[in-house]
Amino acid sequence: MKKFASLLAIAAVMVVSSAASALAAFEDMQLIRAIYHEGGTVEALSDLGTIGSISGQVGDAVDLSSFPNADYSDLRVAYFAVDRSQGDLYISDNDGSVSIKNNQYQGWSSAAFQIGFFANQQKGADNTTIWAQSGTFSYFNKMNKNGQVAGGTFSELTLGAPDGEVSLAALATGGSTLQQLMYFSEGNVESAGVAIASLTTEVVSGQIVTTVTPVPVPASALLFGAGLIGLVGIRRKKA
Repeated sequence: MKKFASLLAIAAVMVVSSAASALAAFEDMQLIRAIYHEGGTVEALSDLGTIGSISGQVGDAVDLSSFPNADYSDLRVAYFAVDRSQGDLYISDNDGSVSIKNNQYQGWSSAAFQIGFFANQQKGADNTTIWAQSGTFSYFNKMNKNGQVAGGTFSELTLGAPDGEVSLAALATGGSTLQQLMYFSEGNVESAGVAIASLTTEVVSGQIVTTVTPVPVPASALLFGAGLIGLVGIRRKKA
């Protein structure tokens, strides 16, 4: 029942355009893209919009020149969002098979909140913050643990090898990277995620952009879930 309720909740979020403009940048439920220079000094954080209302190309305020002395092969990207009111979280994954560990949500959500709070204060064009990745509240420091991905927050949160980040080397030759945005309805419980969107990072007109493509929830699952919820309502009336 929990699984179907979660699927219905995801579907409702994906089809109803929420009031993104009413939210400040980098708040809960905002999808954040982090690009950092491996071996460099700068990272770029972009608020791509509210989970559920994003579709198509977003995040075009960053280009290679944002990272001094970097090639695309030096850059890595990750995506994340958190809903602290519901205990939900969203993270990028390279193959859509990631699971999370028990009792790691507090550390993850705290890091996400701190990054977002200070990034919002320094944001520039198109809700993008470009700052020193050595900063106390940078993605590189809070989630990547200063380049030690294997010991960083992604690894502490997920089971198996951490693969929430991916290299942007393919962009140098006109290619792209593909990741899955995974949703976890109980961020503090060991569980597998549900892919709710694909995230394609590429270069368009010289800018690094992300194309968000929602993954439809199977109609059969929605109907079955709706049926179960209807039965619950009938039983409550009878009671």
